[in-house]
Amino acid sequence: MFRSTELFWEIFSWHIRRRALIRRSTAPASRRQWSPPLVRRLNAQFSNYNTIPCFPDLSRTFFRGSPSCAAVRAEVHLALFPPLCYLNGMETYTLIRSRRRTLALEITRDCRLLVRAPMRCPEATIREFVTRNQLWIDRSMAKVRQRTAESGPPPTAEEIDALKARARATLPEKVAHYGAIMGLCPTGVNVTTAQKRYGSCSGKNSLCFSCYLMRSPDEAIDAVVVHELAHIRYKNHGKSFYALIEQYMPDYKARKKLLK
Repeated sequence: MFRSTELFWEIFSWHIRRRALIRRSTAPASRRQWSPPLVRRLNAQFSNYNTIPCFPDLSRTFFRGSPSCAAVRAEVHLALFPPLCYLNGMETYTLIRSRRRTLALEITRDCRLLVRAPMRCPEATIREFVTRNQLWIDRSMAKVRQRTAESGPPPTAEEIDALKARARATLPEKVAHYGAIMGLCPTGVNVTTAQKRYGSCSGKNSLCFSCYLMRSPDEAIDAVVVHELAHIRYKNHGKSFYALIEQYMPDYKARKKLLK
């Protein structure tokens, strides 16, 4: 068994040669696949990992169009380092490598732990980072579980339609009211079923609101409307942005805590 860096360069150089052959041929896309000897060698080397074999899937990614060298390097790196890792043999976390410079932790709505890391960050450093922040992980997991228990079962299709209808009847009036007060006018108001954010403002000053915002008190809905209207003038969350919000809604922080 040779080192992962040698395996990477073997795959990478083979891919470059294969691309040159593909450009000169008229072979259909179905024939652009990994050579059987290479597939057998990779599967034999990684047969001890408790992961789903990924090299056949990589062939469909590599040879669709003309991927850049960076894309090839990223796909090979993900193949060499399985995304599912284990912490202390008990708690699992999903490792996502990308072209970032720092390590970060994220707790999903279904209580999964995501670890985002640079492409070349050693796994020992990642495990030490997760262990060092175990207290934060436990607290965040508890908050997510409590929030999930309080929110109850997911809404049905009929309930979602009712929330959409209520949002379309309520939000445009609130946007027009506070927009006139603040001297800001959006290019449009849309209602979505987004679950991770209650509102957003596009680069073209179009506002989007989640229908789930209708489950919050009226005071909290007004706070989200003012928040998104302020983004028409400031596309960030700087001091000037919050100063504009507090100018027209001094109790904004208290209203924000009412969001469900």
